[in-house]
Amino acid sequence: MGVYYAYQYQGQDFRCCLFRRYLYHTFLTHFLDYRSFKTNLSKTTQVTFTQAENNLKNVLESAFKNLSLTVLTIATDPEITQMFADGDREGLAKALVPYYKSIEKRV
Repeated sequence: MGVYYAYQYQGQDFRCCLFRRYLYHTFLTHFLDYRSFKTNLSKTTQVTFTQAENNLKNVLESAFKNLSLTVLTIATDPEITQMFADGDREGLAKALVPYYKSIEKRV
C-alpha cells in the first residue's frame, strides 16, 4: 500500500514504508501542536482570571472608598449628629431620604 524503499544500515537491509513514516511524522507533529495549545490555553486562562480578579478588586475598593466618604460626610455633619442624639427620626428622614433615593436609583 505505499512506496517502499530499501537501504543498508550496518549490513542489514531495511524496508520502510514512506506512508508509515508520514503517519508517524503527522501524529508527532499534531501531538506537539496539541501539547503547545494546551499549555498556551492554560497560561492564557490563568492570566485572564488574574486580570478579572484584579479588576473586581479595584471596583470593590473604589466603591468602598466612595461609600466610606459618603458615610463620613453624613456622620460629621453637626445637624445630622444632633438629630441622631435627639432621636429626631422625622428630621433624619427629611435630611437623608433624598440621599437614599439617589443611591437607590443607581443600585
